[in-house]
Amino acid sequence: MDGRRIQDPALEKLTPPIPKTNPLTASSSTTHEPESLHPAITFEKDKYLQPNRDACSYLALDLKTPRLNDIHQHLWLAGLPNAAQPLHRQSLLADNLCSDQELRKSACGLLLSYAWLMRHKSDLDIAKESGLVSKNIEWPNWAEFLEAFLDNINLETLSDVNKRYKYGELRLSRLNAIYRLIPPAYSMKFFIRGYRAESTWYNAFFGCHFKWMLAVFAVLSVFLSALQVGLATRILQDNGTFQSVSYGFALAAVVSVVGSVAVVFFVWLGLFWYYLLSTRRYAKAVDRRRDNAVSSP
Repeated sequence: MDGRRIQDPALEKLTPPIPKTNPLTASSSTTHEPESLHPAITFEKDKYLQPNRDACSYLALDLKTPRLNDIHQHLWLAGLPNAAQPLHRQSLLADNLCSDQELRKSACGLLLSYAWLMRHKSDLDIAKESGLVSKNIEWPNWAEFLEAFLDNINLETLSDVNKRYKYGELRLSRLNAIYRLIPPAYSMKFFIRGYRAESTWYNAFFGCHFKWMLAVFAVLSVFLSALQVGLATRILQDNGTFQSVSYGFALAAVVSVVGSVAVVFFVWLGLFWYYLLSTRRYAKAVDRRRDNAVSSP
């Protein structure tokens, strides 16, 4: 062996989705030293990653969408298989991408999402203000860049992009529901946190999932008040059927309120112990991993 990496013949056929000499490179070139393409450090859970030293791992972490791919057959519940809306409605690549076919598809999907978002000059202006693209990019260069990219993918079948990008906009609330009710593999973490937890605070969790109770209690309050007014009238006081209905509804309302309070309490208790135990287990795992790293030569 001469120390060189053996290249998979299938990967040799992969080419970047855009030419190496593209309009954006020409328009944004300056006389200054080239800036680093990636951040100095990033994290994958408790592991540190230096992107400029391991670009492939960083690109895989940044571009691949394995969790969404696992529930691809259920994404129709979270969004439509259409292009995402452009930015005006919702007021780069390196040779490393060709070392992994799935990584290349994910990168193509990310570029395709940029093509969806920035379809008009006003979208490009919004993107510049938001820091999504360089302020040196002009509209003619961007349009030419997209043409060069779109010529290298199949827009009819989207076979060149990761299947996640066959859906444009996805609703986080529905993704959370999918991961809780029909996860790719059963896990208590999926049931509690869903796809991505929107907040780590209990008040936000209960406000998101139990605020409908306030509306129910408001309706019950109005209905019980109406029954009370009815019982105060002489006609309904002598109506046995109305008396029975009022009694049954009042009893059901009391039971539902007590039951709802009990459910909220037990949900809070379960979440408290789950987060307490999972945090403790996670902390021990991190300490054990670091101890092993120190003791290993």
